Amino acid sequence: MAHLKLRDDKGRLISYLTDEERKERKKNFQKYNPAKAKLYNAKAKERVKEWTKKNKEVLKEKKRIYYQNKKEHFKELNKKYYSENKEKINKINKEWVLKNKEKSKQHKRNYISKPEIKNKMQMYSKKYQQIGYVKVSRNNRAKAKGKIEREELHDNYVLGRIILNSNITREQIKQHPELIETYKLNLQIKRLCKI
Repeated sequence: MAHLKLRDDKGRLISYLTDEERKERKKNFQKYNPAKAKLYNAKAKERVKEWTKKNKEVLKEKKRIYYQNKKEHFKELNKKYYSENKEKINKINKEWVLKNKEKSKQHKRNYISKPEIKNKMQMYSKKYQQIGYVKVSRNNRAKAKGKIEREELHDNYVLGRIILNSNITREQIKQHPELIETYKLNLQIKRLCKI
């Protein structure tokens, strides 16, 4: 425990004060001498402000060095926090995007306009053009989607089949939604008969 040396008027050592005793002494002083305590606090605040004004650059440098040394530690903490509160963070982000659509769009534009990101995007696009990855993935996704629609008889698939096999327009089908259900049943019966 840190101790404070207490001296009398002539500068002679009287006793040692512990931290708790010093705090009590300070409280008592503030109780019985409120005007002096206010003055002292005001002067202390002014001194702190003056010192910070003079040493702004020093403080910035100290901060920068501190964060540089602790960078990895903070990264680990951020990852840990994100993994624990992933759903909460995603929910907050989605709500913010819905409320501030224009701001989010502007943020995306600003992010894309950075030269580093532009270079990255160009590099990736060249890479994928060489392989033909994007086209293949799009085709595969479309095929997979179409397969699911055929198997589960989605409304879009049934609607397309009706338009192909008859002279009925899309608007007419939308006016009579029971057509889709009847055609679905018809397709199901045909499939059962094949089995």
